[in-house]
Amino acid sequence: MGARKNFYWFPYTSQIKKVTSKGKYKIEYKGGEEIIELSRTHSLLFYGSSQAIDMDFAEDCVRFGVPVLFHRRNIAKPMIISGGFRNDKDDTITAQLITRQNERKKKHIARKLLEAKFKSQKWLVDNIPELNKEMTIEEMRIVEAHHANLYWRRFYRSLGMHDETRRGKNELSTVLDAYSKFLAGVVLRWITFHHLSPHHGFLHVQTDYPSLVYDLMEPYRGIFDRLVFENWNYLCGKEEQIRMGYAFEILKDHLRDDVYVGLTRQIAARQELYHGCTISLKHYLIGRQRKFSVPLPSKPNGGRPTKVSFVMYGRKAGKTDFWKVAESLKDKSV
Repeated sequence: MGARKNFYWFPYTSQIKKVTSKGKYKIEYKGGEEIIELSRTHSLLFYGSSQAIDMDFAEDCVRFGVPVLFHRRNIAKPMIISGGFRNDKDDTITAQLITRQNERKKKHIARKLLEAKFKSQKWLVDNIPELNKEMTIEEMRIVEAHHANLYWRRFYRSLGMHDETRRGKNELSTVLDAYSKFLAGVVLRWITFHHLSPHHGFLHVQTDYPSLVYDLMEPYRGIFDRLVFENWNYLCGKEEQIRMGYAFEILKDHLRDDVYVGLTRQIAARQELYHGCTISLKHYLIGRQRKFSVPLPSKPNGGRPTKVSFVMYGRKAGKTDFWKVAESLKDKSV
């Protein structure tokens, strides 16, 4: 397994200065400065206003395949810089577009995404809605909307915020929105790396924003919502920049955390779940896999493994201490 790449967020960036021609930059922002190497960078999120981006930096980000997202408070859609398409012998985009015209396959993908999402939110709403194969995607969205209404009502009320909502302008929603934009960069990196179109989703079908990015974030929303929920007493009440700084450090540590993934029988960093979900979708689209399956943190158990055609970066079962380590991770399942 190669060295893990770094995630970065920079609030109110004032200067980006090239250090070497090999993609090393010094970034100055409100609260500090940092030297980054784009070859070892997974994705970048610039939070708040910034006048520091120039064409050299943007071109280097594209050259090294580093997605850049710009997020400002109270603006729903992030601005995005991502690399162009590379040669793809599998012609993945054609398969993606053809599958979008196949109602049966499109419903299969949407159902699997939502079932995984409901499972990740089970920590707060124990009753998982049933989605049968005959349902249209629109009917699935209605079920999701009812579930989301209950989920967010409990989420805010459990934290004593009885008069607030997820769509409201409050400190908690601000952190959740920032997490969403940060994770969108992680997902976008894998989507473009594996030759998929970020603008052609299956559950979210609009093409004026990267709908596939938000599709592949759905299965893990409950995991990262819970991270905010469990740390809210520590984060709330702090000045915005300090609160965001703590929140992003908690998120980055969580992404590097190892979990057991029963689907591929691996121990992998939590960030690899997004990678695995992207590969699984690609393999389904191009016909290497009969079903689209979503990798989730789980508990080790026996039985026949699920047939999937991919593995993630991580440890595989074998003649090591694998199962002993996997058993120690069982509390990190959804």
